[in-house]
Amino acid sequence: MNRTGQISLYESTTRRVVDRPDMYFVYIIQSISSKRYYTGSTEDIENRLVEHNRGENKSTRYGVPWKIVHQEVFENRSEAIQKEKQIKSRGVSRYLQDIGKLAYG
Repeated sequence: MNRTGQISLYESTTRRVVDRPDMYFVYIIQSISSKRYYTGSTEDIENRLVEHNRGENKSTRYGVPWKIVHQEVFENRSEAIQKEKQIKSRGVSRYLQDIGKLAYG
């Protein structure tokens, strides 16, 4: 846990995160077909990805299939929403560059 009380967890898409009811995720997914990004928050990241890939979200319906490219874990919903807003205001590509998950250029 860092000084703000945030738990940072950078997981690859192949590693499973143990579900806990007191954890909230901020995630960035990327469309495999269109290469665009979507940022969201949830308590159940695995189920949320399934919903995106089923086309159940209006914003991601036309980018199926999606893959998780980044996720962070928070102890409460308000911290997760704050981080989601921060990422969206910065811009997903810039945010991924800032944390070293996207090559510059």
